[in-house]
Amino acid sequence: MYVINSILKVGVMGCVLLFSSLLTRNGYGEIHPLQAKLDAGKNIELQPGQVVRLTECLTFHKAGQRIETLGAKTAADYAKIVMADGGQGALINAHGISGATLSKLILDGNRPGFQSLEGKLTGEPMLSFGGEGAVGQEIRNCIVIDGRCAGGWGAIHVQEGGAAIVIRDNVVFSAGADIRGNGRSPYEKPFGWGDGISSASRDTKILNNLIIDATDDGIMLQGAPGSLVKDNVIVALSREMLGGIVLIDPFGYYELDAEKRTYDYRGIVVEDNLIVAAGGRIHAGFPMGGSPWNAGFDGTTLLGARVLNNHISGGAAGYGYVVRGVDNFEIKGNTSDATYSGLGDGLPGKPPDAPMAFMYDPQNIGNSELQSDFVPMTNSLTAVLRASRSPRDSRNALGYRDQPYPDDEVLAVVRMAFVEMLGRDPTDVESRHWKKWLQENKTNADTLRRNLMARPEFVQKHGYIDPLNLHEWRNSRWLNLLKETCSTIQSGGIDWPNARAWNETLMKALYE
Repeated sequence: MYVINSILKVGVMGCVLLFSSLLTRNGYGEIHPLQAKLDAGKNIELQPGQVVRLTECLTFHKAGQRIETLGAKTAADYAKIVMADGGQGALINAHGISGATLSKLILDGNRPGFQSLEGKLTGEPMLSFGGEGAVGQEIRNCIVIDGRCAGGWGAIHVQEGGAAIVIRDNVVFSAGADIRGNGRSPYEKPFGWGDGISSASRDTKILNNLIIDATDDGIMLQGAPGSLVKDNVIVALSREMLGGIVLIDPFGYYELDAEKRTYDYRGIVVEDNLIVAAGGRIHAGFPMGGSPWNAGFDGTTLLGARVLNNHISGGAAGYGYVVRGVDNFEIKGNTSDATYSGLGDGLPGKPPDAPMAFMYDPQNIGNSELQSDFVPMTNSLTAVLRASRSPRDSRNALGYRDQPYPDDEVLAVVRMAFVEMLGRDPTDVESRHWKKWLQENKTNADTLRRNLMARPEFVQKHGYIDPLNLHEWRNSRWLNLLKETCSTIQSGGIDWPNARAWNETLMKALYE
């Protein structure tokens, strides 16, 4: 059997990078014509199917400006804005510009094209919105794929200082590389993880978005009081995700009382969302309070959110709804049929409780109202992520982690790799073989997928693809799947798919 144990490219290309720091927006010392339009206060109306390659981000200039595909009826018509090869990270910047809008676009961060002498992605979002004075911005009906976001920044991030910003009816596919190195570009060093969508602006609405393979959090609110997070679907398909929807950050911008260390989450509603740990571990589905996330947040208290009628499923879940360090929260009507496994890092000499669906610290919830499913902790709920003290992979110098896989988690990893690459579930013999192989080698899901790419069965189904080009192939395949399935739904007179129904359609399409 042809088995790949590890594929890691360390170092840099032995040639000059395509875009040096001396070149500006169009590579010839001139302003890119699209940026010139924005600078002149005009909108950008792209033609259906048009492709624009950028060497630097586009920056909104005037209130109410729009970037969109003119006359697009379905996703098949959308123009694409793609980041060129090189070391830059941000694609579009709307910081501080009220009414800035992105609509009916494919926005491609081209993470495999990342090239940098240092191997470190810049700590910035792919799409940067919000900021002081920004009101009424909107991102809708966009396909956001393969962001070069790093350092925990989101593929879509809304900075503090804005208000009434709407992120609705989008899909985000592939944001960052995970703790094991899944999703990394060939020249990237750890840890370049990223959120799907994050916001620190008041009254943000994050509605009906489908997020697949983020690596930090699916959705994160940094305070953002008054925000609504509703009807979103977050799926860990091939990469580990630290959090599903997280309310964990004692963000200084929203500090209420410095002495009591309280922070404003009042008016936030997180409702009717679905978290799916399908083929990658989600370390905590709904962590609430800073302490479960980071021991350094111990002693802080987040005030006032409501978490209602959400659901967690999948075979690779870590912890579910975890509550410690909150007050005046309402947490009711939530459900789970996920399989939970894998102890978190905890504190030195004090591991956390074993994972389960509903867990809380009765001494650190104040006057919160919790549904009856919650079980009080017996040991600790501090630092439940399995990330900070996990063993480093001794087989390479990069520093990715090689934490052993729990039995339930590894079976989910194997199954989803087979479904995505070969269009079928593994046999019992295959499941046992690859479970043992992953557990003994402690390698990652990308390496399993590369092994499957070398099989005649894969070649017959997809043609020969160099296993080194796994992510280029995945991005192309998923972009086509997203466009085709979205366009089919839109052709029936629906503006944008329901995220839950669309996710089910996509999972079925993998079997075809």
